[in-house]
Amino acid sequence: IKTFIAKICHMNKSILHVFDVKFDTTTKVLTIIVNFVLILTICLMANILHEEIGLVVIGVEVIVMAIICSTLILGFVFSPWKLILTNHELTIRCRAYSRHILIKDIASCTMNSEFNDYSTIRLFASGGFWGYYGLFWNSKYGKFKAFVGDRSSTFTLKLASGEIIVLGCENSKALTTEQTSLINNSEG
Repeated sequence: IKTFIAKICHMNKSILHVFDVKFDTTTKVLTIIVNFVLILTICLMANILHEEIGLVVIGVEVIVMAIICSTLILGFVFSPWKLILTNHELTIRCRAYSRHILIKDIASCTMNSEFNDYSTIRLFASGGFWGYYGLFWNSKYGKFKAFVGDRSSTFTLKLASGEIIVLGCENSKALTTEQTSLINNSEG
């Protein structure tokens, strides 16, 4: 047990900061409205199931309810939650998984991405329900991934592989300053 605790303490020494992903007002309102409508739909469909109707209608309703429940659950678990910066990596933490990006693999980190541009198109993504996350496209970046809660505090990572990731969190200026310093130190 002492070895395990020592490892945790050693790991925590390398953590510089943990940044929460906060939602902007639009995201909060959209998430509340969509959740309300989906839950209301489930309740109404559950009431219809108590009536005597055909098996085909019941089958369709069960499928629709399963899709709605999946949307609610998947929207929550895949939404961005925290960004964790250590001396060696940036971790994008969602509720269901984490993406680890080594500092040495980051080519650049710039504030104020083009994600605020309303010409950005969702390819396979959420555009405000539990945040902005998934695969997007715009004319400046082409295809890119985003993990954002508040569109006004975004920054862009360009990886050495050419992949572009748009991120957003509270106090994003502090994160980009620290991260740029780590990138410069890893190059030297």
